[in-house]
Amino acid sequence: MFPIDDAELAFNAEIIRDKSYVGRTILVGRDEDSRLTLGCALSGRSDDSRNRFLRAHHHSGRVRTAVSDPSRPPKDPKLTIYDAMLQGGGKFIVSNGHQSNAIQSGLSRRRKLKERRSFCDTMQEWDYEPDPSHTPRIACIASLFEEEPFLQIAIVEKSPFDDTSVRRFWTYKDLPPGIGLFLSTYEDDGDPLPPWKGNPLFIKLGFGPQKILDQLKELLDGPNYVAAAVKTVRSKLSNSTIVVDNRYPPVDD
Repeated sequence: MFPIDDAELAFNAEIIRDKSYVGRTILVGRDEDSRLTLGCALSGRSDDSRNRFLRAHHHSGRVRTAVSDPSRPPKDPKLTIYDAMLQGGGKFIVSNGHQSNAIQSGLSRRRKLKERRSFCDTMQEWDYEPDPSHTPRIACIASLFEEEPFLQIAIVEKSPFDDTSVRRFWTYKDLPPGIGLFLSTYEDDGDPLPPWKGNPLFIKLGFGPQKILDQLKELLDGPNYVAAAVKTVRSKLSNSTIVVDNRYPPVDD
């Protein structure tokens, strides 16, 4: 039996709704039909953070951030433009930065077996983002191979004592249908912005990507919301289904 009941799942959702600013978000779990589910969301206060949308590449399963209005290019695109979701070989990645590509590259079957890097090995090599808020890096890899953990999640944040990085990891062998894990870069608004505290939050997931996208938008609704995407996957041999919502779509659309 899953150790968290509906009342606690609802309480966790209310905790998220009460947060006025969470930065970037990842969501992973299983929908009510047991499909692997991955989500990501953007929120922002600066023009660079808001001048973005999520673009889905349905054939490859890739989701990437992009600039909504090219006439206002970002000051530092390395921090705002990246692959938020990647997939290949039965592995599915979601993150808030360029660590997505490093995770995928480390696991590539093109590498010799002894040269491959695990998810944890790769995240040990990354630090928090070099921005004024010391934004944490968050990432997850999901596997549909029964002999591997279903989910591995990581956060890399600045130490409260010095400029070094603190890394935390969570591993879940499996999750029951209808359950997801929510993790964001920030605990809430503040000056300075406080990094996420504690464990990822268990939340209830509905049936199918559109329903879960609507749930994610409702949890994050507010003036700082920018975009969200949700992907569901039936099996390692099937195509993924991706739905996207953008508050600031590309100006040439």
